[in-house]
Amino acid sequence: AWNAGSVAYILWTGIMCFSLAVNSIVWNGNIDDSAPVWCNISSRLLVAGPVAIPAATLCINRRLHQILILKYKRTQVSKHCRCPLQNHTIDHLPHYVVQTNRYAILQDIGCYAAVGPYNANVPSIYALPLMLTIASTIYSCLAIRAACNQRPVLAQVLALDGSRSLTATRFQKLIILSFTQAIFQSFFSISTLVVSIPQSQTGFWPGWALVHANMTQVEFEPPSVWGNTAWSIASVYLFQWTYVVHAFCYFVLLGFTPEAKVSY
Repeated sequence: AWNAGSVAYILWTGIMCFSLAVNSIVWNGNIDDSAPVWCNISSRLLVAGPVAIPAATLCINRRLHQILILKYKRTQVSKHCRCPLQNHTIDHLPHYVVQTNRYAILQDIGCYAAVGPYNANVPSIYALPLMLTIASTIYSCLAIRAACNQRPVLAQVLALDGSRSLTATRFQKLIILSFTQAIFQSFFSISTLVVSIPQSQTGFWPGWALVHANMTQVEFEPPSVWGNTAWSIASVYLFQWTYVVHAFCYFVLLGFTPEAKVSY
């Protein structure tokens, strides 16, 4: 039960890294529509990822906080399992409102979600990840405060949870990971919002018919188009590399545990 958020975090980080890596390799130096099925899947995963990882981090932080204040119940397991997995559908509903094309292909970057430069992107795309990140950061701070207060009896708290695999050392590393990721995700969410606002040049939302006029078509963007401003370049590369940082942080903290070394 305690592992649900961690497993979701691992899966979504791996999915995002794999998808972005394949895109970068296949579309290096070209904008050919050579894999439409892949682009259909990949572009939608890239929409879900920015919501899924903050949701998984929120699950981890909330779970750690509940253990420390001795309020976790086994009946809450299903909530933790559903939390990071349902966002794929939830996030695509508002995203469709500002989606202009089937997907976009950016040269050297690969498949990408095609959205218009509207101010409506803020509530439809950027608001949910930011809210999840804020909630995750709050739980992380509460968990750290509770850990400081419960330090003398941390082993007993974990023993009451009945989980042999959640040791005190791993618990502490999860707290460090959750706090680090909450801070990093806050930076990523705010930075994404800041660099995206200057690109909103066509008003709030021009209307359903105008936005979806080319929904069956693919948008092709060479570097001169998707990288025409410093803001757009920063937005694309920030999105592309943030998941590598997520993976690196997780592996540094939990990839060298005794159990992991035995598995290696």
